[in-house]
Amino acid sequence: MKRAILLVAGVVPLAILASCGSSAEEWLEPTATTASFMQPAPPATAAPWGTLEPTAIPGATSIYPPKPQLKGSGPRYGGIATLATRGDPPGWDPMFTLTITLYSVSGSIYGRGNLVMGSVGDLFEAAPALASKWKSNDDFTQWIFTIRDDVAWHDGVPFTAKDAKFWMDLSLFPPEGRMRSWIHTILGDVKSVEANGNTLVVNLNKPTPVYLNQLINSPNYNIAHPPHLMKPEIDDGNVNISPNQVDWVALGPFTMKKYVGGSVVRVRRFDGYWGRDPANLQLPFLDGIDFPIMPDPSAQLAAFRTGRLDGTAPGSGYFLTPESKAVIARDLGDQVHFVEQPYLAWGVVPNAERAPWNDVRVREAVSLWFHRQEGIRSVHGGLAELSTWWSPNSPWVNDDFREWPGYNPATRDADRARAKELLAEAGYSNGFETTLLCRNKWIAWCEYAENQLSGLLGRNNVSVDIVDEATRIDRQCKGDFDISISVHTELFPEASAVRFVTTNRCSDVKNDPKLDDYFTRLAAMRFAVDQKNLSKEVERYVLQEKFYKTMLWYEMASQAYRQHLKDVIIPAQGGKHHLAYDTAWMKPGVFR
Repeated sequence: MKRAILLVAGVVPLAILASCGSSAEEWLEPTATTASFMQPAPPATAAPWGTLEPTAIPGATSIYPPKPQLKGSGPRYGGIATLATRGDPPGWDPMFTLTITLYSVSGSIYGRGNLVMGSVGDLFEAAPALASKWKSNDDFTQWIFTIRDDVAWHDGVPFTAKDAKFWMDLSLFPPEGRMRSWIHTILGDVKSVEANGNTLVVNLNKPTPVYLNQLINSPNYNIAHPPHLMKPEIDDGNVNISPNQVDWVALGPFTMKKYVGGSVVRVRRFDGYWGRDPANLQLPFLDGIDFPIMPDPSAQLAAFRTGRLDGTAPGSGYFLTPESKAVIARDLGDQVHFVEQPYLAWGVVPNAERAPWNDVRVREAVSLWFHRQEGIRSVHGGLAELSTWWSPNSPWVNDDFREWPGYNPATRDADRARAKELLAEAGYSNGFETTLLCRNKWIAWCEYAENQLSGLLGRNNVSVDIVDEATRIDRQCKGDFDISISVHTELFPEASAVRFVTTNRCSDVKNDPKLDDYFTRLAAMRFAVDQKNLSKEVERYVLQEKFYKTMLWYEMASQAYRQHLKDVIIPAQGGKHHLAYDTAWMKPGVFR
């Protein structure tokens, strides 16, 4: 493989405790292969690391030491990369905005992960982030994290355990007038959070051996909330303060230079960033990144082909199609490198609290009716795979899902006949009127879903309500919809709690104590084999007994990068991981 992109694969450890810890007395130090998530082993085909030669750099009065310059063929400092993004972030607070439209630019500002992060070499393995080590007590009701002592906010103020506590408290126990974060379940059933010196102590109400997995699962649930800037605002009544209201002062490798709505986001190197590469060189290498906001995929493709972009945008609707990929390959040849990964699970969610969708027979009819293989061809041009809510190669997926009714092409005619029977049994022989809630960037998916639903419910009975992302999320959280398109990309079973537990106001299921119990048990599992078995039981309960979701397929993401942009980390799964671009560098001669 050419050294344009570091492409890594995830491997699931045999026992979950391999990433959790063994006793209350033993600190979990990074292993040789995960000494830092900043330090993947170089690929076997990598060019030798360059030799160091200290040089004077602009801004010599900085409080941080000057950067060394490299000789040879290894990573080099300098250059402004230009990477497309598909739109303006609908919000800047990762506590409330879950879209790649934010993550594709905020990862560079906010950094990777939170206290821990999925390892570059294995997303299922915990690696240090803002915590350098951790341990639990014997029954896994307490987790203690040692906070790094070399981390600073972008304004130079040191990051401390008290800052981490402020972030967790703001998410879990917010002041009056501010909601809990949308993915507060990721942080667990927390009783209290303490900051003692450089340690953060998280006290849980129930044993959670897989607690690290929950933190890994949401890589862009970042700590972007500086208390020295936000707390005074909150005390003055601005309880919903967001990172953009404090000039995006955060902890990542780049700082915000300029944001022009509808035009561009520009970030520039943060000299005080704590990350180091395998040769102990300070990260990041790039001087900065420009993210032109390009909502038109065809304009983005043209910009990449003509050399105005170093990389295409992530995000559904903006990944390369087989046709656009062929055009780029024809025009650019070996000047470009393509990467692909399992990206996102797609499905539809009926509102089980609203008639007639509160009838399980109606929900089952939808699952039986959808022609999934047709959607894979028409919506994705074949760049998707039949699956459940897991990637097809996930260890958690039911092995026999391809034989399930609605999934198996061999039984499609019988499944569709049964769908009509179920509607008649529920009292809807002639269908019924319903509205599909659709995000404005998902038109192709919504057109497919509208067509499928119309075939079942009646051609004139299905309408589409197209809204922006913020509105869609708000309405889905409030239960203000009939049926909606749904996406997700969880890595671990217990992390799916964010989709289902009733304590989360934005979950897809609003009232099912049995599901709450399932996820309580999943979080308490100590061994992967037990968790795997229970996870499969939960999946069957949701998809084949209660039909709370109709899962369709797992989208495969395809992007292109110019060969002169090196060592962009592409995770094995889930495009929201590793978007800090701290390891990326550019070959001399192409600096912008």
